[in-house]
Amino acid sequence: MRHSGGVTEPIEEQCSTIRITRQTAWADRFRRYKVLIDSRVVGTVSDGAEFMIEVPPGHHTLALKINWAHIEAAFDAVPGTPVDFECQAPEGLGLLLMARWVFAPRTWIRLTRR
Repeated sequence: MRHSGGVTEPIEEQCSTIRITRQTAWADRFRRYKVLIDSRVVGTVSDGAEFMIEVPPGHHTLALKINWAHIEAAFDAVPGTPVDFECQAPEGLGLLLMARWVFAPRTWIRLTRR
């Protein structure tokens, strides 16, 4: 860790870059997903966008949330090794999409490690 002006900053060589790429989908097109690392909100990712953050080495949990729905994935960060994830809202329209929203909120956001 490096200290500057009373703030502790991670040294880049000792960190791992986490990259989340959000695929474009009709559902949630105009909404952002909250990005949480170890239960702490660190940013948001918009439809078709990418979010990156540096994390220290060790075991971590990534979570994406939008109102009622959330998904989590555990990962190990290794210094200098990027960790890539891809997320997407569900596909489909009408009653099937609405049923998924009501009865299966944990499946609303798809999160995969690449």
